[in-house]
Amino acid sequence: MFVLTATLKAKEGMEEELEKLLLAVVPQVAAEPEALEYTLHRALDDPGTFYFYERYASEQAFNQHLVQPYIQALFTAVEPLLAAPSGLRSFTPLAGIDRKD
Repeated sequence: MFVLTATLKAKEGMEEELEKLLLAVVPQVAAEPEALEYTLHRALDDPGTFYFYERYASEQAFNQHLVQPYIQALFTAVEPLLAAPSGLRSFTPLAGIDRKD
């Protein structure tokens, strides 16, 4: 199991454009068989801050995700919209619950 979080902060006035790009990639990632979870969040207290929670079957699956053409295109498209570099962190799950809606 491989978990990654990504925090993205939009430049002022670019929030809606960034959200549109981030939302558009979710259905594409859903087609990756080893992408177990790919959830986009928007901060309630700062509408320009977005957060991805990503869970993959393995680190190799994540590396395969990174080389997908739609991910490479996303990186290129969002770069000029960001106020700062993306904050990426990887994790190993230790414990928790997983209730579906």
